[in-house]
Amino acid sequence: MNKDNDAKAVGAVAEGWKLVPVEPTEDMVIRGFESRPDPVFQPEHWDAYEQMSGCQQSAFAARLCYAAMLAAAPPAPVQPAVQGWMPIETASKDCVFRDGGHQYGPHILLSDGWSVVRGRWWEHEGGASNFLQDGGRAYFPSTWQPLPSPPTSKQKEQENG
Repeated sequence: MNKDNDAKAVGAVAEGWKLVPVEPTEDMVIRGFESRPDPVFQPEHWDAYEQMSGCQQSAFAARLCYAAMLAAAPPAPVQPAVQGWMPIETASKDCVFRDGGHQYGPHILLSDGWSVVRGRWWEHEGGASNFLQDGGRAYFPSTWQPLPSPPTSKQKEQENG
């Protein structure tokens, strides 16, 4: 899995789950300590509570505390998705492939303002370097963007009807 896919996966949260800070906020801690049973907690529930062992009562109190802390958790920050064309100076030049004295960066979309091509950064151990479009020709882009994600099998099925 690459960094782009990892970033996309971070935003996915399964139903019944919630992203929370690694370190609880002060508000979360206070709400947890101040948690009390729900006002709907009826006297007949107190009888059951009083018959619980000390560990069961502690677990019950811990669940109340946990629920209060989750309710007080701030929403997860939204990381802006990389969209649109970015200055070529910000494109990755990290090596992802070596071939003898040649080093290549990840495939990306490149544009010189007139055309759009798939290409990557290239460096030779002798010091030469440039962006190359597929086929190995030098390309002089001014902007770039990541390649789009490939279609999922479900998307392919929908397109094929």
